Amino acid sequence: MINRDRLVETFMSLVKINSPVFKERKVAEYLLHLLAELGVEAMLDESGSQYGSDAGNIIGHFRGQKT
Repeated sequence: MINRDRLVETFMSLVKINSPVFKERKVAEYLLHLLAELGVEAMLDESGSQYGSDAGNIIGHFRGQKT
């Protein structure tokens, strides 16, 4: 079930971050922090540097459990 209040709060936090084109690192760092809180192992790749951006793609995964 979607928590509407949390969704709106997260959205509002994101849109308050100054992030013009090619200057999205602050948004990426914010998202990396949120993902870490959820237990996601996430990182930024180097793709941004190929296009003059200060942030690349966020790549993440949840660790599996051994059965």
